[in-house]
Parts: sequence; structure tokens; C-alpha cells
Amino acid sequence: MSSIQIESHDSQTHKSVVIQTPKGRVDVHFSYQSVIAFKVGDGPMIVSENCWSTTTGKHINSINNDRKARLPRAVFMQKYEAALDALFGGEKK
Repeated sequence: MSSIQIESHDSQTHKSVVIQTPKGRVDVHFSYQSVIAFKVGDGPMIVSENCWSTTTGKHINSINNDRKARLPRAVFMQKYEAALDALFGGEKK
């Protein structure tokens, strides 16, 4: 039987969850309800460009203030969806 563990973390700047499955782990960071960054296992933090408000920009800066390292939103979401597919064994139909 496989198990999935979820931990929730609140900081002063943003919220994050850690999802652990038998296939690996992903740390997901949110600003309000939008995913703004994620990290798979021990890999690098993948950060979205700021497409929202000043406040969300502050949340993103608290994770990584290197604006050159941020991905365009569409590219970020493709990588995020691929990471979740890998963890949950999802196959696109």
C-alpha cells in the first residue's frame, strides 16, 4: 500500500506544503492560492515570474530574489505539472 504524506507550513511571507510519495518529494510554495515556486527532492527551487501583485512579488523575493532565475509563467506551469505527474504516476490522456 502506498502512502502520501502532506505537511503544511506557514511563514510570515507565504504558505508552503511538502508532499511526500513513494516516488519522491515536492515542496510547493504559494502566494494566496497561486503556486509561485516548487522544488523536487534535493533539486533546485523553480520560481515563477511575478504575474500578480506587489505582495506576491514580495513572497517570491522571500524565496529567491534573483529575478533572472525566474521562469515565464507558462514554462513554470509546464515544469510544475510534469513534476506532479512524475510523483503521482499520472499519464496524460
